[in-house]
Amino acid sequence: AMLSRWQAGALGVMGVRFARQAIDIADAYGQMASRIKMATSSADEYEAVQMRLLDVANETYRPLTEAQEGYIRTADALRAMGYNTQQAIDVAGSLSYLFVTNAASAERAANAQNAFAKAIQTGKVNAEGWQSILAAVPTIVDAIAASSGKTADEVRKLGATGKLTAAELTEGLRSSYEANRKLAADMPVTVADAMTKLSNSVSVLLGELNSGTGLSQLFVAAIDGASSAIDALTESLGTASVAFAGWGED
Repeated sequence: AMLSRWQAGALGVMGVRFARQAIDIADAYGQMASRIKMATSSADEYEAVQMRLLDVANETYRPLTEAQEGYIRTADALRAMGYNTQQAIDVAGSLSYLFVTNAASAERAANAQNAFAKAIQTGKVNAEGWQSILAAVPTIVDAIAASSGKTADEVRKLGATGKLTAAELTEGLRSSYEANRKLAADMPVTVADAMTKLSNSVSVLLGELNSGTGLSQLFVAAIDGASSAIDALTESLGTASVAFAGWGED
């Protein structure tokens, strides 16, 4: 009986840790989903955007939140520039593929996303923002050159002097989407990449379960049950300690 209580207590502790992690993941997904709903005009569009962003994340083996954040921060501005929803995802997705082929770190990718978001809000790429983008994805120069008809050197000079337009930047990304996607697909996959893809899948699963079934409430009930098991174990340990002390006195 004592062993089973020990086992129940240990399982309870493990269950609490798992439940907390699962709740955190589900809540984070739910918060991001709410932001994407605000950036879309209908339930159908929301579903389509979420599916494509997951595809991009899985194809790049980068966190889903990175793809979602990139879309959320640029969708409205890109639509204002004349792009439709699918084209806006192409632009954001193309940048994600470039992160892969240029082996951009999470920090450099975040800096590039910030610079890109500011560029399309203002209509031009300032020199500092260009340096952030270039540090993360140097091959973007070739994409912009190909779509604009300029040479790579001309693009670099425009970027360095803050004269590159947001239209030239976004069109370079959009027009190179398929090429960047293919190059990303040819990159070798590491164990860390596979784990990131698994993490994306778990995030979606827990997030959608929570949205549809109130998963958080189920975990709350599980935590309460685990707490009761731990309390029972503590009580048993207290009883055992008293008995042991009495045995020693005898």
